[in-house]
Parts: sequence; C-alpha cells; structure tokens
Amino acid sequence: MGRLDYFLAKVGLFVAMMVAVTYLDPRSQWVKVIGMVLSYVSFALDVMRLRSIGLSQWWSAARFVPYVNLLYMIFLQSAPAGWAETRRMDRAGKTLFVFQLALLAVAIFMLTKMRVAVPYFVF
Repeated sequence: MGRLDYFLAKVGLFVAMMVAVTYLDPRSQWVKVIGMVLSYVSFALDVMRLRSIGLSQWWSAARFVPYVNLLYMIFLQSAPAGWAETRRMDRAGKTLFVFQLALLAVAIFMLTKMRVAVPYFVF
C-alpha cells in the first residue's frame, strides 16, 4: 500500500466516522459498533502499510502507546515503499515528514497559548 493510498484510506475512515456521528446519535450503539469496525480497518491499514515499507507488522503495536503514536503515524505516512532495504527517505518522504512535524509543533504551540492543560511530557 503506497503513501497516497494509505492517506486517502485514513481520510475516508475519518469522514465515515464523522458522517456516522453527525447522522446518528453519538451515544447510540450503532456509533460504537461503527467506531469499532473503523478501528479494526485502521489497524489493518497500518499492518498493510508496514508490510509495504518492509517492517514487521508487530510495529503496529506502537499505535497504542500515547504520544509515540503521533510519530508512528507521521512515519507511516512519510516512508516510501521498501524503506527497510535502504533505510532512507526519498525527497517526497522527507518533505512530508518535516511538514507533518511542523504541523504537530504548531498544534502543541497553539495548545500552550490557549492555556489548555497539556501533560509536561508532550514536549
């Protein structure tokens, strides 16, 4: 699974969940079931992407570690297919990686300026 396919699939899952929450009662059992199904599909997408990169699917457990999952998702979206053989990012991967890290830094900066309680270990 390539970077673009992975990204578009993740966006599709997000849109599907937003549609479910919008048109159904957010507290309903249907939204819970849809959320569980979409979580499973998201996990399966991560495993497929890890195989495409050339890493073990066991790395998908990193998505359950708080704050590590942010870097994990950025890496999955940035690494080119076959990354495990070369251990190098291509130009597009480097650009995506830096851009997403910058977005994460801006989000953390905005949270601190809004005086939202952010755990100290985020920084």
